[in-house]
Amino acid sequence: MGGRGKGIDELPDRSEQMTYTPSADQIINIEGPPHETLFWHLKSWLIVEHTDELQRQIDEMWKHYGDIKDNRLLALVGALCVEDSLDYLLYSLVPGYLNLLETTDSTFSMKIKMTRAMRLIPSRILGSCDPIRKIRNAFVHGLNTYMFRQLDGRLLQKLAPHVLEFNIAPRNESDHAKLYRDLVGFRTIALRGYGQQAKALRSYLETDNFWRHFKDYAEEHAESSPDGS
Repeated sequence: MGGRGKGIDELPDRSEQMTYTPSADQIINIEGPPHETLFWHLKSWLIVEHTDELQRQIDEMWKHYGDIKDNRLLALVGALCVEDSLDYLLYSLVPGYLNLLETTDSTFSMKIKMTRAMRLIPSRILGSCDPIRKIRNAFVHGLNTYMFRQLDGRLLQKLAPHVLEFNIAPRNESDHAKLYRDLVGFRTIALRGYGQQAKALRSYLETDNFWRHFKDYAEEHAESSPDGS
């Protein structure tokens, strides 16, 4: 998955004789301010048992957009992969989410706003979904728009800063297709990774163990309240 990122808890050492120092191009930072959102970094003890499944999901997404040469097709498919990964995150925590999609007009923009309102993951990850969505829309609504260089320069200028927020390896900032592809990849990793954590939380919420702890917490909170409420 591109090496250990700053937003991922350190995995336990498997060998006392070996150390691993990832290079700049392997580090992907997907964390946010501590405790600002429900999930603000990936917990290795939640992810480690699902590493193979997470890698499989990321590889599956890459098969859809990784080798696309056509700029317009890359923009459309890349955005679909990000939106699909956002659906995965929301479905992992909200069991009735798929039914909601069938009965409401849920746009990419609305899904981003919903996730932001729920404060599930770092806001900067959702913020970097916006240029992906806007670039997709520019190609969709521009009949004669075939290349990234035809898009509004102000929109293209936002790609590199967003990419560098997640990986500091030097890049050709004029290669907009590569920047877009990288941004899609980072978003997919982030959304799928946090989705695994959301799925684990949802499973815990449905256990008797959770309700026992919740009951103890609620009773303790009631006892410590000044009015006893």
